[in-house]
Formats: sequence, C-alpha cells, structure tokens
Amino acid sequence: MLLACVIKHFKKIRKVWADCGYRGYLEEWFYRRKPRRELEITKRPRGKFVVQAKRWVVERTFGWFEGSRRLAKDYEQLPENSESFIYICMIRIMVKRLV
Repeated sequence: MLLACVIKHFKKIRKVWADCGYRGYLEEWFYRRKPRRELEITKRPRGKFVVQAKRWVVERTFGWFEGSRRLAKDYEQLPENSESFIYICMIRIMVKRLV
C-alpha cells in the first residue's frame, strides 16, 4: 500500500488526511498498525457543496500535474517512473515560482 511506503520513508508526517471514500478499509489498516500519527477522514455535509479546507490542496496539486503532459495520463509501467516525473513536475513548478 502506498501509505505504508509514505509512512516508512517520511518519519515527520504527523497527520494523514483521507477522503470519506476511504473510510472503512483504510481506517482498519491504519489503526491495526498502531501508528504514532493521526488519521483524519474528511467529511462533507449532506446535500450541499462546500469547499473543504484540506481537500482543495490536493485537488490543486493534481491540477498542477495536469499542466505537465507526461502526468496528464498514467503512461508509466513502473510506479518509480511515475514518482520521478511527479518530482520533476514539482521541481519545475517551484523553480518557476522562484524566478
């Protein structure tokens, strides 16, 4: 699972946010491992559209990826290649902001 790799390599992560669609399986997996981190499942109000505080950060980042042709679709066969192209895209975005 991707979250297991992230938690293993990034020790300073203290809080993990997840969409409400991941409520059942992810919660069981997360708490079975007894992490020293907090899991927060975002909830949306019924019947109306409300911008959620943390969710827009993720959606905005995915929008930045769409600006990179290579990340518009998943062309890669290996996850390591996709990860590398995500790093390249984010580096390009940060360099553009610094200049």
